[in-house]
Amino acid sequence: MINYKKVLLIFFSFSLFFISCKNWDTPTYSLRVHIREGITGTPQSGVYEYEELEVVEYEYTYENDKEKKPPVFINDSSRMLSHKGAFAIYGPTDLYIGDVDPRGEWTMTYYNVDGDKIIGKIVYSGESIDKGTFTGKFGSGTWSVKDYQMILVFNEGLLLNVECTAKLSPRYLSGNWKNQDKKAGEWHCRRDKVPGS
Repeated sequence: MINYKKVLLIFFSFSLFFISCKNWDTPTYSLRVHIREGITGTPQSGVYEYEELEVVEYEYTYENDKEKKPPVFINDSSRMLSHKGAFAIYGPTDLYIGDVDPRGEWTMTYYNVDGDKIIGKIVYSGESIDKGTFTGKFGSGTWSVKDYQMILVFNEGLLLNVECTAKLSPRYLSGNWKNQDKKAGEWHCRRDKVPGS
């Protein structure tokens, strides 16, 4: 004898399963590519859509110097990638190609020796992307970049005689600070807009 209640229950369960499968589509994410002037390659500057886990191949060179290879950064990572390679899409992604220009306004977060968090604006300026001056809520001083390591030295203000170091990336700086009294802590900076992108 056929148990109609069981058959209907099984049919209803399978129907729900197949209806819910429509929601199992692979998500798509945007890839925003930012290329500094004087660099050529693929993908070109623009916004692209990729499915999750899709692999994106890239390759970039300087237009006037094929021997020198431009740095490549993904999102806020300070880890520099090779000028040629591939990566998988796991979510919305920004790809930055070229030397980092730290000039402009950032939001700095400084953790003092007690662990208290202090937040304020800081503006880096200068005639080149390698060195200059800065001013903001914490004071003013000089900054320099060498091998993608940024160094800030405060000459006046709240952080007088403090030196901050950080790995450089297009939108995020994160590192340590120390002062003349051998005290140390952490700091970071973030910005929303990257020059030239």
